[in-house]
Amino acid sequence: IAAPKDFMREAFLANEFSIAAAQVAVQRGSTQEVKDTAQELLNDGLKTRTDMVAAIQGSTSDMHFDQAWTDDYKQKLADLQSLEGADFDAKYLEVQGQLSNDNEKLYQSFAATASSVERAVLPVAVSSVFSDSKPSHLSSILPMRPSRPDCDCCSAASRAFTPVLVAAVMPSSL
Repeated sequence: IAAPKDFMREAFLANEFSIAAAQVAVQRGSTQEVKDTAQELLNDGLKTRTDMVAAIQGSTSDMHFDQAWTDDYKQKLADLQSLEGADFDAKYLEVQGQLSNDNEKLYQSFAATASSVERAVLPVAVSSVFSDSKPSHLSSILPMRPSRPDCDCCSAASRAFTPVLVAAVMPSSL
């Protein structure tokens, strides 16, 4: 994905799905740890949403896009809503872990392929998603997913990676 509009759409929809899934998990999680993690992800997602909307509204490019969820997101949320207890917790953590991996690939792809002019359209949204202060809440409860130093939601070691990716995405003139 190289075009800012395509990138922003994918990032926005992923964030919206993460918010919706976290809202369900805050209510349905069977452990306090899952509920607390969901609340952190919900808070992060709401902040990211605000930053993305500001970036879209402040853009000089046409950044309006269809905000309808993909069938995949709809099915994942329906699957989550059909589960309870430990089955819900396991599926929620699996879905959020996969979303984290997919988002990492999305941002890296954009950073690698977008021109500096295209990257200049999104500095606010990109910087909020790759904020150095973002907690690494998934690592403590994802035993099935090994920590990776390049993943924002896996370990504290990711903090060294974060500024590098932000620098790659954001134009040097800002």
